[in-house]
Amino acid sequence: MGAGMGAWKDDFLDFLLETGALCFGEFKTKSGRLSPYYVNTGLFHDGRRLARLGAFYARQIRERFPKATVIYGPAYKGIPLCTAAACALWSEFQVEVAWTFNRKETKDHGDGGNFVGKKLGPEDRVVLVDDVITAGLSVAESLSLLAACGNPRIEGIVISVNREETNTEGLDAVAEITRRHGIPVAPLLTLGEILETVKRRKQLDEGMISRIVEYRQKYGV
Repeated sequence: MGAGMGAWKDDFLDFLLETGALCFGEFKTKSGRLSPYYVNTGLFHDGRRLARLGAFYARQIRERFPKATVIYGPAYKGIPLCTAAACALWSEFQVEVAWTFNRKETKDHGDGGNFVGKKLGPEDRVVLVDDVITAGLSVAESLSLLAACGNPRIEGIVISVNREETNTEGLDAVAEITRRHGIPVAPLLTLGEILETVKRRKQLDEGMISRIVEYRQKYGV
C-alpha cells in the first residue's frame, strides 16, 4: 500500500485499474484541458461492478457524513452513483437514505419538475456524489440546482478521485469549493496517492508517468 493509504483505498485503486475505469492516454476534460488520464465511472456498467463501486462510496459517506439523509447524483454519471451508494448503505450498514438526481430537461407533464427521486426540502441533509472534480464547474452547477429545488443542507461531496487541480482562476478547485460554500469534499483517492502507488508498483511506463507529472506541474495545486 502507498504511504497513508488504507487497505480499502488500495482495493479501490485496484478496482479502478482492473476495470479500466482509470485509463491513460489523452482526454479532454470539461474545462477544456487535455489530460493524460481519465476516470470513467461509466465503465461500471454491470451489476457486480456497480455494487462494488456503491460499497466504496457508501463507506466514505458513512465515515465522513453519517448525518446524510439524501444522496444526490448529477446527471448523467451521478445517477447510478447515487442509487448504488444508497443501496450499499442499506446492504452494508443498514442505513436508510434516499436518493435523487436532476433531469437534463425539465419535465412538463406528469409530476413535472427538475428532479427524480426524493423531493428535497430544507430539512434534508444531502451528500453529492460524482466521479471527479477538475475545475469545479460541475459542482457549482449542482449547488445552484439544489438551492433552487428545495434548498437542502449540503453535508458534503464524495468523489472517486481528487485530481488536485486548479480551477479556471488558478486556485485549488477542491479547496475553493470548501472555502466558498463551506462544503467539505471527501475523495476516495487523490491523484497523488494514485501516482505514488502506480510508480511503486511499476504499473505505468516512465513516459506516461512523465506526462502526468508535467500535467500536474501545469495544472496541479
